[in-house]
Amino acid sequence: MSDPRTPFMPAAAPDAAPDARDLMFLSGGGEQGAMMRAHDWSRSTLGHPSGWPQALRTVVALMLNSKFPMFVAWGEQLGFVYNDAYSEILGDKHPASLGAPFKQIWGEIWDDIAPIVERALQGEGT
Repeated sequence: MSDPRTPFMPAAAPDAAPDARDLMFLSGGGEQGAMMRAHDWSRSTLGHPSGWPQALRTVVALMLNSKFPMFVAWGEQLGFVYNDAYSEILGDKHPASLGAPFKQIWGEIWDDIAPIVERALQGEGT
């Protein structure tokens, strides 16, 4: 019986290349999952997904497979990843927002949302 506290991660095929196994957490996830697998991460503060910590991999896997609009802003510059439903909220900002800093994406409203973001980063309710 599996441990319910352990997130489901599909097993990699035994003959899969190391890179393929490293990106298994991005499998599925609709168009955004495919975009993340093909994305050039070299200019993102997040770095390549194969180097992401397990906590980020887990939350991104859950987010990509959700029908609800979701995003994750990770690291000091709050590198931005999101699912298909959230891409509709981004409108013309999609797909350029993938991996970009949160402040860059929402610069026009940053003064309004910065206090909310700061409270969330402090562990407070928003």
